[in-house]
Amino acid sequence: MTNVDATRDVVVGATDVEWKTLGNSRFEILVGARKFVVEAKGEKGEALRYVMADVVPKLRRTAAVREQLSAPEAERLLPYMEKLAAMGVLLYPKEPIGTEGELRLYSFIARRSAAPDGVFASVRRDIGVTGPPRMADALGGALRRQGLRVRDGDAGDSALNVVVSLADEAVLRRTNRELCAAGRSFLPLLVTPRTIRIGPWTMPGESACLDCCAPYDTATTATATPAARDSGVAHDSWPTLQSGCLEWAAGLTAHLTLRAFMPQGAEHPWGRVVTLDPAACEQTSVRAWRDPYCASCASAGPTAQEWLEF
Repeated sequence: MTNVDATRDVVVGATDVEWKTLGNSRFEILVGARKFVVEAKGEKGEALRYVMADVVPKLRRTAAVREQLSAPEAERLLPYMEKLAAMGVLLYPKEPIGTEGELRLYSFIARRSAAPDGVFASVRRDIGVTGPPRMADALGGALRRQGLRVRDGDAGDSALNVVVSLADEAVLRRTNRELCAAGRSFLPLLVTPRTIRIGPWTMPGESACLDCCAPYDTATTATATPAARDSGVAHDSWPTLQSGCLEWAAGLTAHLTLRAFMPQGAEHPWGRVVTLDPAACEQTSVRAWRDPYCASCASAGPTAQEWLEF
């Protein structure tokens, strides 16, 4: 491959790369969980230092090398491209990457999958976020920083529908019945002056929904009441709507959404309910179990009839 051909390659610099000088012309490069010790003397060491510190960090999106770097920078990078790609410092994505969050997510996936493009595409499914602007903005921002794809409102075909209610359980239960009937995944967030309840993470027919939880009170530690809705206190005065608590809820939601879309072990968020209590400085989590006879999420079918003779 000629140098001109190489500059046409679509390349990004992985975000999980750390670099330091060890002395005696030796350098340590950490790439994910791999550690390399490189020896480069004199001008070679200075050239490598320049490439790692100044050139690779400029490769941030899915575009040809020559579109992301100046001609002198591309020329300095070319002799190192093959080795840096073998080390994992340079990645060759086929899926579009346009933000820092997307690049960090792709780098994270590339260390855990031999086929990162397929996993990245499966994780980048649409997430609909509906609710009061302040809460919706916090959730949308956290999800986007995680590298996930967010739609404002309910687009009708979202892989996950996040709906926020300020102390109105009835709204969430009504939405729960509608989305379960349509077979669409649902994440309700109930915000009251004292707590934020995240969940249950609902996949109709697979995990518990709000109505599954109601008889056993497993998801109502943040239950809304008329007093909470009609307290006469401005919403911005609620402890749960202060910036730190919003970031707490939004960050946790973004992390668990990634876990829902990209399993990383036996644990997953589906069916889980997490309650944040800023006054008590506590976070609690329970697993809610699906009711096989739930009127909202269970599949209806005729009762089996069996014949038996004595």
